[in-house]
Amino acid sequence: LLVTVLMVVVWLKPIGIFVGSFGMFQYALFEVKGIHPLMLVKFPIWIVEAITIITALISFISIFLYKKRKLQTIMSIVGIILLAAFYGVALAYITTINGQLSSVFHASFIMSMPGISMVLFLLAIIFIRKDEKLVKSTDRIR
Repeated sequence: LLVTVLMVVVWLKPIGIFVGSFGMFQYALFEVKGIHPLMLVKFPIWIVEAITIITALISFISIFLYKKRKLQTIMSIVGIILLAAFYGVALAYITTINGQLSSVFHASFIMSMPGISMVLFLLAIIFIRKDEKLVKSTDRIR
């Protein structure tokens, strides 16, 4: 549930600011506020937004799959892969804008939330495996 909340915050809040000779521009997942549309490189910004939404949905759905621990583990691994893709695509987009505008990107705390979500997914995998071992050990006792 915490991963879902973190990803919704990432989806809604600006993740950084570009500072250059043109001034300051906010970078949110929806758009780069303050930049004229002709100045932007045509880059599929919706990919980062889609990754964020899919990751939030995966983490929320996996809560209700407590009886299917293997599927929970697989969904957590997919979530980690998607978050790594988030950082890759966001970095590509940021470097593209930095190169075009000759600016510097200052990341906000929001940019660290996908990393925190990756750690939480890893903890989920660890505890799902511990739960699986506990269930197997109780089956042996019977």
